[in-house]
Amino acid sequence: MLLTAGMMMLFAGCKRPQNAVQISSPFHDSTRILSLLEKGDRIYAVRGSMSGMSESLLYFDSANRMAQRLQDTALLANTLYYIGNVYNVWNGEPHKTLEYYKQSANLFAELPADKYRIREFYLRYLIAHGYDGEKLNDSAKCVRVIVESWQELKYLPTQIKDSMDFIPDLAWVATNVHNYSLANIILDNLRFRPKNNPESNNYLDHYYLTKARIDVFFNRRFSVYLDSLGMALEYCNNRFDSAYYVSNLAGMYSSLNDYRNAYKYIKVNALISNRVGESDILTILRTEILKGQLQVEKEKEHRSREEIKIKNLYLWGAGLLVMTLLLLIILFSGLRKRKMSQERISRHEEFTRLYLIKEENERKRIAMELHDGINHDLLSIKNNLILNKALSPSDIDNVITSVRYISRNLYPVLLENIGLRSSVESLCSNMTETGIFTTCEIEYENTLGKDEELQLYRIIQEGLQNVVKHANAQACKITIRSDDSSLLLEIKDNGKGFHSSSGNNASFGLQSMQERAKAIHADLHLSSKYSGTVIILKKKFV
Repeated sequence: MLLTAGMMMLFAGCKRPQNAVQISSPFHDSTRILSLLEKGDRIYAVRGSMSGMSESLLYFDSANRMAQRLQDTALLANTLYYIGNVYNVWNGEPHKTLEYYKQSANLFAELPADKYRIREFYLRYLIAHGYDGEKLNDSAKCVRVIVESWQELKYLPTQIKDSMDFIPDLAWVATNVHNYSLANIILDNLRFRPKNNPESNNYLDHYYLTKARIDVFFNRRFSVYLDSLGMALEYCNNRFDSAYYVSNLAGMYSSLNDYRNAYKYIKVNALISNRVGESDILTILRTEILKGQLQVEKEKEHRSREEIKIKNLYLWGAGLLVMTLLLLIILFSGLRKRKMSQERISRHEEFTRLYLIKEENERKRIAMELHDGINHDLLSIKNNLILNKALSPSDIDNVITSVRYISRNLYPVLLENIGLRSSVESLCSNMTETGIFTTCEIEYENTLGKDEELQLYRIIQEGLQNVVKHANAQACKITIRSDDSSLLLEIKDNGKGFHSSSGNNASFGLQSMQERAKAIHADLHLSSKYSGTVIILKKKFV
């Protein structure tokens, strides 16, 4: 489509010299330039033939040479714009159209922004039009110019934007490159209903055409703007515009499978163009219908390919994300297991080392007790016998007591004889005798085997030893509860508490209790605060 803008848009005042752009050249030279532009524009506005276009170009070229001599930026920018318009209608050399429009836009950009802002943006629209499918067919550059212009337009003052009647033309150019979503955004944000400029452009007609294209090619539905566009044809003042609108109406009706109206407008187009006779109209109709169907299929195929690309992109992205997460989980899990394994090995090695040390210490203690206690008592008895002295029962009792004490520490014989309940009660009594008031609450029905009872007894024994050695407590309580499904052991004191990772003897005692708990398939947990320590063992029966 060949869009132009007349004197009222880009050079206000050609018909009213009092509003003309101020120039620094002599008055008669500037008046001569304005006269040449006005004469060329009158011929150009008719657009009746290509010879008329050539004649208008002569006037514009003469005005351009005079503006160059005067070195007036505003006049030079306007002459370049009008020359670009002629090449735009001609459409034989689209590169020249863009060249003249870009030169004009660059010159307008050098002028005061407030005065020439509208002209600058109008030329941006024309440059975008130069890249659309009707000119150079560079849709990427076309869309980039439209988007950049639209982004800047949003931040302009409302008064300036409302005076830009050509904004719908940006949307129209977007439909030329089949970017209907961008066109729809631009039209949805319009604050005014466009009007045609009788001396330059059919802005309202372009609005109708753009809305109709969005409905037909994007939303796939009939558009009321087809009727509006058809009625607007009556007011077209040149055959170029008429042929353009008629051709578009024929294509859109063909896409809607309304071949009656498509035939109607193809016939009108043939008569306007005067290029065929009545006998060829049916051939043209079939060609246009085939073109419309082919365009629809191409757009469907294009949409399908784009949807497949997007789906594949999402699938690849999702797959990559899942694989990355899985690798991170596997890596983290492996590192965590490795760390836990190393910690477990370190704890086991430390436990073994401390256990061996404690075993040696225990052997030393037994050896000292045998040497200092039993051995001393036996030597006294031996000497008395040698000297024929009388032996008292207390001498023999002392030896027996020492042996029983050592034996009880080595293995709890009472546990086999009187059972777990009585053995624990005996431990509590011994604790109370040491000055730590100890109570026990036992609800136990012999649910453990002998080996398991021994390990449980050792855990209680170790726990009470820790209370005596480290807790500085005044009271302690042992609780044992069992039923058919589980067993619970709780050792609780009101001492000062301690940190389980301090690496002292209490820590070794806890490791010992943990190992014994594992041996009977039980879980042992410790909670130590400044108000005391609680050791809980839980075992579930299968």
